Amino acid sequence: MSNKVGIFWDYENCPIPSNGSARATCCEIRTIAQKYGIVDTFNIYVESDVASTKLSDLQSCGASPISCPPNGSKDTADKIMIVDMIGKFAYNHPPPATLIVISQDKDFAYAMATLRMKGYHIVVAVRNNPSLELATQADKVHVLSSTKTKNVQAPIEAADGKKIKDRKNDEEK
Repeated sequence: MSNKVGIFWDYENCPIPSNGSARATCCEIRTIAQKYGIVDTFNIYVESDVASTKLSDLQSCGASPISCPPNGSKDTADKIMIVDMIGKFAYNHPPPATLIVISQDKDFAYAMATLRMKGYHIVVAVRNNPSLELATQADKVHVLSSTKTKNVQAPIEAADGKKIKDRKNDEEK
């Protein structure tokens, strides 16, 4: 039996650039995810208006857009995403399942740390520079080439000072 993989994409903090391809990004994410097992969940959390063509392209690639209207509250999408990560995915899939968090937002670090301590494999995928808080809670960090807005070359370092990965060529150090 293969491990289950859940993909949780914070679209507001890691969007596809206006000139980017939703299909290319989904293919890249799927390629990353399939290294860890079978994709069971692929949710994209959207607060604001996203072009209907992008949403349609994302859906046609198997992603499920989750509409998170703010309703006067701050960080609605983040809260819904955290509940789905813990209350839905982790609850239904015991370790060593993998959660892929696509975000630049350090607010997910605590949830990721908690899941990692419970034996879940945590992968972070980002567009550019992940926050140190996210990078240190991940088992692996991927920089998505299809969503990059600039060339990133600086290494990500863990709290112990060891390099987690070299962002330029995605090799572990």
